[in-house]
Amino acid sequence: MKSIIIDTPVMVQMELLKTTLLNLGGADAKILCADIDTSRILKRGLLAKPFLFNHVFIKDGRCHHNVCDLYMSSGCSDGPYSICTGYYLYDDVWRPHSWCTKTYNDHVILVETTSNVTSYYYGYEMYPNEAMDFCNDHA
Repeated sequence: MKSIIIDTPVMVQMELLKTTLLNLGGADAKILCADIDTSRILKRGLLAKPFLFNHVFIKDGRCHHNVCDLYMSSGCSDGPYSICTGYYLYDDVWRPHSWCTKTYNDHVILVETTSNVTSYYYGYEMYPNEAMDFCNDHA
């Protein structure tokens, strides 16, 4: 049996994601399109209100590229970082975004690669094969 999220029409997925985000807060959500990440966010998405941050600024406006650079330059799945993608709440609007996480002394630390550090992130952590596909598309 296929997942109901995968079988849901694109516009319904986009509306469901927007509703999910707005129920968490914010005044608007910029859902640009529905793709494989949308269904993964709906199935595996978690709200992160990070207590621990690590700011590794690379370049503004290129979060997907930045996280791939960080992930690949640190050994991919053998390195300390995982890639997450989803949305972050900035200026009261949910916007598409990617970030990394790393574990240190049993604590998950959110790693932001742009200057727009915020306190609400919603998305999913990629499995190593998903991270490599993502990096092949965005690096």
